[in-house]
Amino acid sequence: MTVTRQPNKLKGHVIKGTLGLFIGPDGHCFPVEQSHINSVILDPSRFGLNIRQIEAAYTKHNEPVGVEGRAREQILNEIIHRGWIRLRRYVRPQEEWSITVSELDDRTRTFLQGWAGAILAGTLGYREDDPFKPVEITALSSREVQSHTVEALARGCCLSSNQL
Repeated sequence: MTVTRQPNKLKGHVIKGTLGLFIGPDGHCFPVEQSHINSVILDPSRFGLNIRQIEAAYTKHNEPVGVEGRAREQILNEIIHRGWIRLRRYVRPQEEWSITVSELDDRTRTFLQGWAGAILAGTLGYREDDPFKPVEITALSSREVQSHTVEALARGCCLSSNQL
C-alpha cells in the first residue's frame, strides 16, 4: 500500500475526531479534506469521472451538487464498484471505523490489512491509538457486513475467503 501524507499538520498525531480516507484501486491511501463526495467533485478524473457525470447524477436526483443525498450515494457506489475503498472514522453515535468496499476479495483484504497496520503505526501521518476500535466493513456486492477491530484487521483476520 502506498500512502499520501497530508502536510505535517497531522503527522503522528492521535486521531481525536472523524477522519475520512480513500484507498484507490492501486492501493494508494489518501485522506479526504472535507467529505468523500467533495474529494470526488474537486478531482473527478482521479476517480475515473468527469464533472458532467457528477452534475448529471445530481440533476437526476434533483439535488444541488455537493449535497450528501441520493446522488452522493450513487456516485460513491459507482467508484467503489470500480475498486475504490471508502473509510470513515466516526465519533458519534459511537467511535468506530466504517469501511465500504465493493467486495471482500483478496486484493481488498490485503489493502485493508495494510491500512490497519499503517493507521496503528502512525505511518499515515496520524494514528489510531485504540487497537480495539471497532471496524464495520460493508461489501456492496453481497450486502454483507463484517465487524472486526483495527488490530484484528492488521493481523489479517479477514484475509481468508473461508472466513466470509
